[in-house]
Amino acid sequence: MNTEVFPIRISVLSDPFDPVCSGHLDACRAALSAGRADMVLLVLSGDPGSCAASSEDRWRMLVTACAGNKLMLPLRVPPKRESSGAESILRYLRKKYPASNIVAIDYDPGASEVNQLNRIKLMLSTANKNLAKKKAQENNKAV
Repeated sequence: MNTEVFPIRISVLSDPFDPVCSGHLDACRAALSAGRADMVLLVLSGDPGSCAASSEDRWRMLVTACAGNKLMLPLRVPPKRESSGAESILRYLRKKYPASNIVAIDYDPGASEVNQLNRIKLMLSTANKNLAKKKAQENNKAV
């Protein structure tokens, strides 16, 4: 049985989607076509009280918008009261995929390039350590 794991790059777009617009979908398609992501999760977030449409209506719009592309997946994560939508999303993904190496990188205009690069280097360093640990465990089993 082949147990080799192939890394997958998942991009996450978190927004209230009130409403879903062509800009959301264009950003997802651009990430996929440029090879920057293998899959895009579109996460319904935001305070339902601040949106014009109901949470259910926004969810239906998002599911409909993603229906034609299997690489654009809608996701609804119930937010924790004490955390932001992004923290809830990361917590959900880490719980669902415990072996994953997930890092949040802020691409807002005010984000420091040094901070972005340091986060990416930390993610790669962690991935290399985990890979070395896995290889060592496999070698110990083989002996």
